[in-house]
Parts: sequence; structure tokens; C-alpha cells
Amino acid sequence: MPRSACKKIKLFVITIVLVSWHVRACSICQCGDATLTTLGMEKPYAGRLRFSLENRFRTERVGANTSQHDLIENKILLSGAFAPSPWLILGVSQPVEWKRLSTPNGSTDEVYGIGDLTVHTRAFLWGNRETRGRHLLGMMAGVRAPTAPRQRDASGQILNADVQPGTGGWYPSAGAWQAYFNLPWMVYSSVMAQFSTKGWNGFKAGENILVNSQAQYQLNDHWAFALALNTRWSRMDSEQGVLDSNSGGFIAFVSPGVVTSFIKDLIFQINVMVPAISNLNGEHHEGLEIRGGLTVDF
Repeated sequence: MPRSACKKIKLFVITIVLVSWHVRACSICQCGDATLTTLGMEKPYAGRLRFSLENRFRTERVGANTSQHDLIENKILLSGAFAPSPWLILGVSQPVEWKRLSTPNGSTDEVYGIGDLTVHTRAFLWGNRETRGRHLLGMMAGVRAPTAPRQRDASGQILNADVQPGTGGWYPSAGAWQAYFNLPWMVYSSVMAQFSTKGWNGFKAGENILVNSQAQYQLNDHWAFALALNTRWSRMDSEQGVLDSNSGGFIAFVSPGVVTSFIKDLIFQINVMVPAISNLNGEHHEGLEIRGGLTVDF
């Protein structure tokens, strides 16, 4: 490689490192503290830009006897968030999903493709300036759009609705959130209601309410431990006006997790959602959900 090209590459790398360090320093300064936060829990300030890549793995069983089917799902979620002002954060999320549906007779359906795109916003409404934004309160809203293509098998037949990466319907949502930052502690909670429109074949998902609370303790600049409670209550789904007796109900997950950062601007997290209370309708069982990923600041 020519010496001039090597010099240019070295200069480029040094510039990237210096810019990264400057962004990190400004991020801590603008936020008012050095709490390790994943995407969706950060403090807002004008110009903040973050991206995250998260992998989610879960299992589910619906039905009994000959109508039973088991679902294995692995979802990769690419998300971004930008704050155009100190009080507003705009975001977008695009999943790529792999699903495998099995039945007792040995048949399986398998799908890999993009899921529904979600756009969302988080507004900062109130904060205690005297404590540099220690107490924060806001609203959030979003909509999941029917962008996922309908999947078919090799013969052209439409696959089972449970293995589809989307439903063909719109999912608007709205709610409120609150956060408390006081190193080494951080507490975040939210409540959100989600609705839906009719999708493919007259399918309509039941309205649901999500309530999430998380406490995080930060040992040092590199390690933090979190414990969350994630709950969901939903009405039954319906298709062509007929209710699905194996859908809806209430479930609560206890979610221990770890957040770590050894590289500036880069945060890694992993958590396991363990079903602690399950009062789902009919023959419907949800298993563990494992989530892990990274968040990067620009």
C-alpha cells in the first residue's frame, strides 16, 4: 500500500476517535450524568442521535391436542432515535423476523423476512431543573404500519397467521412515562395502550395495555444491573368477528438484566424475561424471552 494512502487511513482513524470522544463528552455534559441507558430510556437533549441493534428470542404454545401448535421466534430489531429539540425524541424501528411453527402431526411452517415498521415519538413534558433533569415525566405515541409482506408456501398457499411477520393491520399506541436519575440509581416506568385495525382475512388483534417498570443500579462507569417487571393485559383476538378463545388475558414477566460499556459511545445489554404470573385465556402459554443487543451514540 502506498505510504500516502497509509497516512490518509491513519488520519481518518484518528479523526474518528477524536470525534467519538468529543461526542461522548458532550453526551455526558448535556445529560447531566453518566448513567448507562439503553435506547428508549435516555435523557433528551437537542441533537442527540442513537441507534440500537437488538436480538429477541422467544417461544409460545397455543391450542391443545390436534389443534396445538408451537412457535419459535427470533427477531432482530434495528432502531434509531433522534432528538430535534430538548423536549422531543423521534424514533423508528424495523424488525427482521424468523419464525417456525410446528404442529403435532409433524408439519412445520418457516418464515424469514421483514416485519412491520414502527414509528414513535417520546415527548418530555416536565423535569426538575434544579436537579439537572433528575425527575422526568413525559408522553409517548406511535404507530405500527402494515409493511410486512404476506408470506406463502412453495405452492402459493397463504401460511398460518401465527407464523406471519405481520397481520396487515395498523397498530396505533399512546401512553406516558416517567424516569428518575440519581447515580448510581435509575428508575424508569411507563404505561401504554395499543389498539389495532382489521388486517388480513378480517383479523383484528385485541387491544392491550402494557405496564413496565425498571430499576437499575450502576456499580461503576462500566457495569449496571437492572431488574424489571413487564406486564401485559389484552382482549381476545378475533377473525371475521369470531373471538379466539386462546388469546388475550394477563401475563407478567420478571426481567433481570445487565448493562455494560467498555467502549465509548457503545452500550451492551442483555436481559431474560421470565413469566412469573400467567393468566392467559384458554390454551395459551408463553415461555422465556431472551433479549440482547447494543446501543450506540453519534
